Amino acid sequence: MDSAVNLVHAAGFVLAGGRSSRMGQEKALLTLGGERLVERGIRKLNEICVEVAIAGGSEELARFGRVIRDKSPGCGPLGGIVSALEQSSFAWNLFLPEEAGEEKRVTIQISGSAGIRRATIQRLDASHGSLLHAYAEMGKPAYPTPAQIQVLLNAAKLPAPESVSIHQNQLTIVLPPQGLALIEFR
Repeated sequence: MDSAVNLVHAAGFVLAGGRSSRMGQEKALLTLGGERLVERGIRKLNEICVEVAIAGGSEELARFGRVIRDKSPGCGPLGGIVSALEQSSFAWNLFLPEEAGEEKRVTIQISGSAGIRRATIQRLDASHGSLLHAYAEMGKPAYPTPAQIQVLLNAAKLPAPESVSIHQNQLTIVLPPQGLALIEFR
């Protein structure tokens, strides 16, 4: 089967910016299983995207593919994402994260508002409002059928917000990797 049939009409980007201050060397050039991380990212993106580039990073990475210069160095991954989106001609753009991430436990201390007893939490992550799992389950079709599109739309709907009690003027939540939570105190 021709692999081009499975490509999504989207641009894919490997995020490779950063100063590598913790690593002491450019992370994208590290080797895993005999393959440089930047090569692995490009290879994976080429399996699904029609256009692939490296967002941020040094000119040394140009030997692996097109490098989009970070117009706002020092802004972290967001600078590379903005620079890549400014040059993309696609409606869909996929960014490989620099790190898979881990869940974070966050405690919010509420002061000066003795009347706050409840909060609502609206989440957006892999389990809440994301169609990625449903898309993978249907085999990642390049051209979803109307029925598949409906399944994806349903999967992308945000669930009702959680209602939680505030105890001892604190709220503790766990955020999954790549997760976002909007908290409203009442």
